[in-house]
Amino acid sequence: MKMNISFPATRCQKLTEVDDEHKLPTFYEKCMTTEVAADALGEEWRVMWS
Repeated sequence: MKMNISFPATRCQKLTEVDDEHKLPTFYEKCMTTEVAADALGEEWRVMWS
């Protein structure tokens, strides 16, 4: 699944691909503009966006 993650306050965007099936359920049944905690994607995302 390709995801475009953005932070509108700084106009920063990151396009990434998530291949781990265990991380994807966090995004199921969410709208395109729904905010989701990055913790669900793993430790590397927690450090990157905090």
